[in-house]
This record gives sequence, structure tokens and C-alpha cells, in this order.
Amino acid sequence: MRPQILIADDDNYLLEGAVMSLKNEFEISTATSVVSAKAILTKVPIELAVVDLNFEGQEEDGIALIDYLIQKNPNIPVVVLSNDQQTRRVVSAMRRDLVDFIPKEGDYREDLRIAIRKGLERRRQNSESNSEKIFFTNSPKMKSLLAVVDKIAKNNGYSSILINGETGTGKEVLTRYIAAKFKKSVVAANMASIPKETAESELFGHMAGAFTGAIKNKVGLIEQAHKGIFFLDELGECSLDIQAKLLRALEQKEIRPVGSTQTRVIDVQFVGATNKDLRQMVANKEFREDLYQRLNTFVLEIPPLRERPEDIILYATRFVEEFTTDKSFHIESGALDVLTAYDWPGNVRELKNIVERVMTLSSERTMSGTAVIEAIGDKSKDVKIGQNLSLNRRDTLRASAIINALEKENNNRNKAADLLGVHRTTFFRWLKQFGIDEIMADPILRQRITKVGKL
Repeated sequence: MRPQILIADDDNYLLEGAVMSLKNEFEISTATSVVSAKAILTKVPIELAVVDLNFEGQEEDGIALIDYLIQKNPNIPVVVLSNDQQTRRVVSAMRRDLVDFIPKEGDYREDLRIAIRKGLERRRQNSESNSEKIFFTNSPKMKSLLAVVDKIAKNNGYSSILINGETGTGKEVLTRYIAAKFKKSVVAANMASIPKETAESELFGHMAGAFTGAIKNKVGLIEQAHKGIFFLDELGECSLDIQAKLLRALEQKEIRPVGSTQTRVIDVQFVGATNKDLRQMVANKEFREDLYQRLNTFVLEIPPLRERPEDIILYATRFVEEFTTDKSFHIESGALDVLTAYDWPGNVRELKNIVERVMTLSSERTMSGTAVIEAIGDKSKDVKIGQNLSLNRRDTLRASAIINALEKENNNRNKAADLLGVHRTTFFRWLKQFGIDEIMADPILRQRITKVGKL
């Protein structure tokens, strides 16, 4: 697909010449006024704008259009093409972040072509940089998944995508990464938070008088995503009626607002996300098979946090930085042991909550293993560990942390207590309470405890 370029200039002769010289390389939209340029920007996914400064006799000039772009579409690079004689306006333009300023002198068209290419390259680099700032990961599994997204964006930037993953794994964050790679905006809807009785109106819009309370026309979320990405989270919560209408939108590229007899054409890329097994729902007649087949052109499986131990440490560290400006606050090694041992059923969302809880309640400028254990709490029934030993989740984490500390300190109990940041009296009480001697003497039992996340 050729890049979409907007050229805004009140000189029709110049516009015709620019289109003729650039049309083989770029898709050109033209505007002879700032008003018409703004209208184009709402309908066409413009990737770069070429703007004249002087729109003779018009209410708004090129500076107004540049400022509009900076405010509304800061990712669109701007090239100024002008012979404006008004020094004030030229100086004002030069204070903006422009790709280039090209005078309308001689044969300027090749200079314009070079400036456009330069601007598009800047946009590409900024897009890649922004996408890297959206989804942070040290996990090989996640890096492989992001590589797949990059490949899709390069070769197929329009087909539907289905994201599968447990609650809290980052499905919406991954969608923002996809949007940055595809250079598209995102409109999101969470079906779990939209009441079933208003779902059709929220998604597809409605006309005034369509039902009680519909006092004016409403544009639905799908139509708001025109020329961009519509992200439908909790896809498995859609009713069969909504599923049928979504299928029409995907297949026919059109929607019909509630109460309307007219359909509206849409250009939307769908990204759906769910933590449910849609294949099983299809088998149970709870989800339409034709919609499932239409949505899963590309399927992205986000691994749970327990399968991304590298990210547990990365995210915990980033959350600490987010919740404090104190550079001296640090995570102790005992806390890292507990964090990586826990199975994180709530994934990244739960990890963030735990880090915030520890930092809020801690009187020290440190995060200890004990503090993390207390913050996690008892989140499951007792787990049978050995012949005569059952521990709840919190105590299993404590036992795991104790064993890791003993291993690191060559079984020196005093040093292990210091490593965990607990009083030695408490540490020795735990040794007896959790049967640490029994666990340490049994290699199989010891392995089960230290891999507590898999219990």
C-alpha cells in the first residue's frame, strides 16, 4: 500500500502538478482550504501532510492547520511548501517541529519528494520507538509473539486478529502495540462492562427516538473506529444477537444503527480478545462458528505471567519505579524469590496490586520476601505437601522462600533469616512450623516446595 499524503494549498494549478509528479509513489489527497483539509484528516489515514502557509482570503491559514495537526494528530509529520512573504508567519512556522521548509522556487518537486520520504522515515522510526515503549518484556515467549505481530503488520495490516490470554496478561496493551505497529488509532469496548440491554446501541449507535431515552443520534463505537482498529475485549461475553451483527460488520463492512433503515459503510480492522475457550463455546452453541472463523485469521496466545519469569522481575521493578521517586527503594533477593515462586493467577494486574500494597504498607525503604508473602495472603485451600504436611498458599510461599534462602546461604540459618529480612526468632519458629527439616531431607518434597507455582 502506498503512503497516504495530504497536500493543502489554495493553488489548484500547484495541486494538479504535485499530484502528477507524486502519484506513482504516493496516494495523494488534496485540499484547497484548512477546513477541507481537516475534513480529510477525519476520513483518510493520512501519514504526512504538505502545507502551504498562506490561504488567501480564508479565515484560517497554514499555521492553524499545522497547530491542528500537532494537537490532534501529532504522529503526522509536516512539510511546509510555501513562498509566503509574511515574515511573521514564516518565523512562526519555523518554530514548529517541521520535517522541512521548501520554498516554491524553480523546480522544487524533487526537493518535495525527498522531504516527504524523509518525513515518512521519521514517522516509521517514531512508530517503532513508540511500540517498544508500549509492551515491555524480557520474556523469549513474548518476544516471539511480538515478532509475529511485526510480521503481520508488515505483510497484512487489515485482517482480523484474535488475542487469547488469561485475565490480566495484557491483552489491551498488546492491542495498543498492534495499533502502533499498524499506525492506526484504537477504539475499545469491554463487553463485560456493557449491559446486555444497551450493547447494540453502544456498539452500532442509534437514531433519535429509536427507544425510550434516545433523545438524539448516537455514533456507535465501531463507527468511531472508522479507518482504525476496533478492539472488542471480553469477546466471549457477546450475546448471540450481537454476534450476528458483528458478523455482518466483518463480512459486509457495514453497520446499521438501532432505529435506522440505512446502513453505513465502515473501514475497520477488528481485534478481539478473550480469556474463554471460544472453540468450546462453539461446541456448546454459545458462540457462532462463522464469527469465530471470521475473527481468527491470526490468533495470538499471550502466555500467563507464571510462564514468563523474566517479566515478573522486570514488571516488579518498573512498578516500584512507578510508585515511588525514592531511588534508594529496592527489592531484596528474598522478595525476588517469592515473586518468581508465586503462580500469579491474576497475572500482571495482580503483580501490580501486590507491589503497590507492599510499598504502601512498608515502613522500610525495601521490599522483603516476608512483606510480599503477607501481601499475597492465603489465596487457596491447603495444599498437601507430604505424608503429614499440608500448607496453605501463604505458608507454602514462606517455606519456599526459606528453602531458597538456606540454599543461598549454605544452610546458615542466621544468614538465611537476615536474607529474608525477618527476626531470627521468627525464622526458627517457621522452621519448625513448616517442617523445613523434613522438606530439606526429602529431595522430591523439596523440589515440589521450591516450585510452588506449579502446585
